[in-house]
Amino acid sequence: MNFILTKLHAPKYKVKAWRKIAVLKPLLICLLLVFIFTGRATSQPAHNEISVSYGVLSSTEVMRNGAIDIFVPVFTFGFFTSETTNTKVTGPLLFSWRYIPKSRWGFGILTGFIKGSYDQTTTSVLGKSKTVFHNKYSAFTIAPEIDFRYIQKEKFTMYSSATLGSTFMSEEIDGSEVKTTYFDVHLSLIGLRYGQKLGAFAELGFGFKGLINFGINLKL
Repeated sequence: MNFILTKLHAPKYKVKAWRKIAVLKPLLICLLLVFIFTGRATSQPAHNEISVSYGVLSSTEVMRNGAIDIFVPVFTFGFFTSETTNTKVTGPLLFSWRYIPKSRWGFGILTGFIKGSYDQTTTSVLGKSKTVFHNKYSAFTIAPEIDFRYIQKEKFTMYSSATLGSTFMSEEIDGSEVKTTYFDVHLSLIGLRYGQKLGAFAELGFGFKGLINFGINLKL
């Protein structure tokens, strides 16, 4: 009798076991990939890097040079519209230092500066009245940065990076100055560097460094 019960219940235990294996398999694969990618890099000694770069279409620029026109009607329930004109921007100009141990990870700190100006015309739908604001702004950002290097050869590097820090903003609206401080972020989805000791690089991402960020990099 016991033999029969054991035989009847055996398939259920096997099903449970296979379910556990099916759940653990993706986790084991992920762990294996982590060990592979975070292993020691290809014969690159620990070193420092300094970089100078320039960004295009940073989040600071986008929010003040046209994106605000989308939000004004939303937050005023359509009673006001906004139009941004005469936009000018310089930067962001960025400086960074990174330490790269003999691994695929890099750690450092970044600073950036941007300045610009624009005119904003707000129109009341009900009264048909227009108000024009002349705005100037400048911002300084400082943030720690971390990157992961998928490929790290002697002359070629491919990587991604993440940066989270603080931005100190100064705005002048028709002569009235307003200062604010807020958290800022940037994610570089893909970065490419070419060169041995002195190299050129470009990054594609989004945040305060710009949609496209390009510059020169020096290995010390």
